[in-house]
Amino acid sequence: MSDKKSPPGWNYEKRKNLSIYVGLGMIEMHEPLIHNKIIDCYFDYKGFFIVHLIEESDEQQLFKNKNYHSDYTTNEGHIILYKIPDYFQKDLLHFIEGRYSKFSDKLRSNMYRYSGLQYHNILFYTITKEELWREELEKYYGCEIPYSSELLSKPADRNFKSLDDFFKDELEDERQNS
Repeated sequence: MSDKKSPPGWNYEKRKNLSIYVGLGMIEMHEPLIHNKIIDCYFDYKGFFIVHLIEESDEQQLFKNKNYHSDYTTNEGHIILYKIPDYFQKDLLHFIEGRYSKFSDKLRSNMYRYSGLQYHNILFYTITKEELWREELEKYYGCEIPYSSELLSKPADRNFKSLDDFFKDELEDERQNS
């Protein structure tokens, strides 16, 4: 597609990454639990969903989630790791490859239930390959989009982060002092 800015309406001002909407569905966590506390969310390539909060939270539901794995406090805020259930591993691969329309029915349903998005949202139009969205994109970009194409590019690199990325300075200091 073109280098033009994204089509009108494709702005999630508060949330920087698509991973928040997909990940919350995978770990079955309601968005209001983190709404005012979130910096962003990421997937790592080891099967974890990382929630990055502004500061340490005392919200017990964050830690009682059946997918909770561990949490860490850093200079950059509070990091909570959630293990992505095995039955969503294929969906995670679809997300990584930008095959949004291949998401399982369970993930689609969970995204609607937990992420705070509504079905009339552009992300859901992308997942369902909504014809009106395809037409809007074709008009915006001035080209024909094949029906076999996804209606959104692969997720940007900023949707993925390793736990080590949050501790780069500490790890570097530790290596230098060894």
